[in-house]
Amino acid sequence: ELLLWEMRLGIGMHRIQRLMKPRTLIEPDGTVHEMPPVIKSMHGGANCEVPVSSCTQMSFGKRKSTGARVSKVRPPPPPPDENAEILRRPDLSVGNVVCCDQYECSKVGRLELGYGREAEKQCYTGGTLYVESVSGFIWNRNQVSLGAAESILGKMEFEDWLYDNAGKSVSHYHSDNGIFASKEWRKHCKVKLQTQSFSGVNAQHMNGKAERNIGVIMSMARTFLINVSLSWTGNGVNSTRLWPLAVNHAVWIHNRLPDPVTGITPLERITGMVSDHRDLQRTHVWGCPVFVLADKLANGQKLPKFDRRKRRGQFMGFSAHHSSKVAMVRNLSTGHISPVWDVVFDDKFTSVFHSKFEKKIEEVWEDLLPTSYESYHEKEENDDEFYFPPPLHQCWLTEDELRRRQQLIEDSKDRMKQKEKIDAII
Repeated sequence: ELLLWEMRLGIGMHRIQRLMKPRTLIEPDGTVHEMPPVIKSMHGGANCEVPVSSCTQMSFGKRKSTGARVSKVRPPPPPPDENAEILRRPDLSVGNVVCCDQYECSKVGRLELGYGREAEKQCYTGGTLYVESVSGFIWNRNQVSLGAAESILGKMEFEDWLYDNAGKSVSHYHSDNGIFASKEWRKHCKVKLQTQSFSGVNAQHMNGKAERNIGVIMSMARTFLINVSLSWTGNGVNSTRLWPLAVNHAVWIHNRLPDPVTGITPLERITGMVSDHRDLQRTHVWGCPVFVLADKLANGQKLPKFDRRKRRGQFMGFSAHHSSKVAMVRNLSTGHISPVWDVVFDDKFTSVFHSKFEKKIEEVWEDLLPTSYESYHEKEENDDEFYFPPPLHQCWLTEDELRRRQQLIEDSKDRMKQKEKIDAII
């Protein structure tokens, strides 16, 4: 149970055990609140001995020196941070101070949507991380170029999201020098009536919030990638080009994890809306196999027969452009990533096995369907009109299904033309 939740959340097992236990929160006036556990333990994982995880051990690995000793003169202590008072004021509110920093990856990453066949010049090379100082909320923007133009676009997206969801505006940015000291960035801040402060030269500790959170997010994303590499191979499922999607999913989880002291998530603090942690409870293992269904299953209905190889995909996190419940799935054959509404998740990679065990796939499906099937849409009625989710992307359909869809489209066009003729006569 602990290993499964570690693969889902990408955090340490001790912290997962704390989330499985009831919490006691004490307010400044002495009021005591008893909070239920965030994660419901079904098999006693909250009190068991923490097992060793090879995935975590590998993700926490650091480069070590060759053993050679080089005597160096101990440098003088760093000067006091002149921005410490700005970043630690107790009277700050959401949006007053935002820490930001850029990261660069040695491997290029594919774009979130499309087929992932971009040339290296059009792939992600890094990104910018924004950390709201009061709430700890993180906003990530993957970038093809780390120049001023694309960085400003990411800055505008973050400010638009902050205003739409929290009703707040950014007043002050704290960062390293680099691109944030460029003429274009300074000009954009001046137009928005925003002030800036910078860290000293080679003094990354002065921007500790952004630096620390970059390390946390990258550690979580590295855990996701290593877990997939240890559990599944083939069809590019463990490609390093998928790192931007792992980073996005790590940020999604971080913003929904309760603080160990206050029990409040960053998303709750920045939006002011109380969460029931349902999003965190229903998350799945990043990169796990999923089976895409064309239609919603009714209660008690069996899994329909379909081409398993055609409908098998890889979970890439949740959509940022739809409801947070909509999963993004990568097609193993084409590499296309698209939102999917009806899926069966295989968090434990039980459907990944040698071809000689192929006959057991039916048994695996019967085990997955009761607990791992999720449908992210419901038929809604509004003003005598019914809303249905968009159809599956054509990359998930067989040739017969494509012909059937094309025929339905042509029939629908014919009915519309006949209706227009009748309306014209009337």
